[in-house]
Amino acid sequence: MSDDDGASREEQLRSACMTDQSDLVSELLQDPKAVDVNRTNALGYTALHYAAKTGSVDCVRLLVKVRAIKLDVQDSMAKNTPLHMALIDQGDPKTTLDIVTLLARAGADPRVANKIGQRPADLADKDDEEIQEVLQRAVLAIGAKESQSYGNDGSDSEGYSSG
Repeated sequence: MSDDDGASREEQLRSACMTDQSDLVSELLQDPKAVDVNRTNALGYTALHYAAKTGSVDCVRLLVKVRAIKLDVQDSMAKNTPLHMALIDQGDPKTTLDIVTLLARAGADPRVANKIGQRPADLADKDDEEIQEVLQRAVLAIGAKESQSYGNDGSDSEGYSSG
């Protein structure tokens, strides 16, 4: 069977994430070199966009473990990342929190703005303290990593002085 006989592995992966088929996602990810997790469709959506958008916690969990995954791919039209997608048309609050937490812990950047300047925190319910806290912690973690990579050698292990 040639690749022309059906959906590509990337199309199968996106479809599995769209329909919350974590068993199929797991199977497709068995050989990470056989599927490009970052391949986009015509809308610029990756499998991670679909998993986040549809509330598929298990698919997100599997995808963020892939070493080559790009967490902050922006779609073609609105320039939304998977983190944005998790917060648009939210369903179950616990599912949204779980996905946002998985993405944030994996290193998704909540500072990325979409086409109209919205960051993920702008899309989150302002009264949802848990999600706001997860996003804030992610911003701080990324800032700390960046300051280390820009020459902060960490020699001040006691923190900042007030002098």
